Amino acid sequence: MSKKEIKQQILAATLEAKKRNEAAISALNDTVKLTEYSHLVTQGEHGKVWTKAFQTALCEHEIVIIPASDEVYWLDGTVFIPSNRRIEAVGATIRLVPEFPYIMLCNEHIHDGTLA
Repeated sequence: MSKKEIKQQILAATLEAKKRNEAAISALNDTVKLTEYSHLVTQGEHGKVWTKAFQTALCEHEIVIIPASDEVYWLDGTVFIPSNRRIEAVGATIRLVPEFPYIMLCNEHIHDGTLA
C-alpha cells in the first residue's frame, strides 16, 4: 500500500470518527442547571461547597450548565464524570478548596489514577 493510500485511509477514518462524535454530541439533550441542586450545597470555610450538587447533576443529566456567578463554586472532593456528559460553565469559576490536594474532575472509570 502506498503512502498516499494510507493517508487517504487515515483521513477517511478521521472523518468518520468526527461524524460519529458530532452525532453523539447532538444526541445530548437532557439539560439541567447546577443551581437546581442547590439543596445539596453545604457551607464550608471558603463559602458554598457544590461537590454533592455537581456530582448528582452529572450522574442524572447529560448536560450540566453552571450559571455565571460572582461567587466561586467550591468543590471539596473529586467529581467523577460519567460518559456522554457535557459541562457548560461560561462566566463561572470552579475551584477546589485549598485543603483538598487531589484532582477536581476525573473520568468515572478512573478512581485512583490507574486504569480500571
